[in-house]
Amino acid sequence: MKKNRLTDINTSVILAGGNSARLGVDKQLLKFGGKLAAVYVAEKLEAVFDEILIVTNKPELYADVPYKIVSDIYKNKGPLAGIHAGLVNAASSNVFVTACDMPYVSLPYVKMMVNKRKETDSSFFIMAVKWDDGYIEPFNGFYSKCIVEDIEHALENGRHKVNEIFNDKTTFYIRESDLKHLYGYRAIFTNLNRPEDIEKFRKIITSVHQVKINRHKQRGKQKI
Repeated sequence: MKKNRLTDINTSVILAGGNSARLGVDKQLLKFGGKLAAVYVAEKLEAVFDEILIVTNKPELYADVPYKIVSDIYKNKGPLAGIHAGLVNAASSNVFVTACDMPYVSLPYVKMMVNKRKETDSSFFIMAVKWDDGYIEPFNGFYSKCIVEDIEHALENGRHKVNEIFNDKTTFYIRESDLKHLYGYRAIFTNLNRPEDIEKFRKIITSVHQVKINRHKQRGKQKI
């Protein structure tokens, strides 16, 4: 059954990879709940999107997963090249982009973004969160295939930063005030950059899992 019937915004792209000096490992090798980080995020997003793409420089890691696996066309150019690869290979013309090291997936947030993308004029090619201090979040937002050529031009001219493609005329900004009704909304944009970040997230997973077990046990008792 289709979750989001508008094929125009029915794809999510997850960027996997990136060596971290502070972690000393490739982030896509991290595991949560026994699953690779990108797969963990993908399984959450399946509740909203029918097509999930994982962009990786190590496709062999994902040989047995039910998602479309693609690699950068512009090699060693960073996250912007990953967004480019995702857009080129996506079935949808508007794509929700996130990263494997951002595992705090909030389905209420994602659904809110899908609804806002539906309502927003097509002349806006990017939809991104802009904080009150002016910082624009490059991930957990929508990108349109209309900017593929702009990205290629940027990459071919040595401009590799995602924020270089933001333009006030073609970017629709989600304000911080639009997020405050969402519980723990800042965590959605948290990158796991340090060992303590990973440990904290794993504790949260364990805690949530235990809550589910306790609820299941409680329901069992009520049936007796």
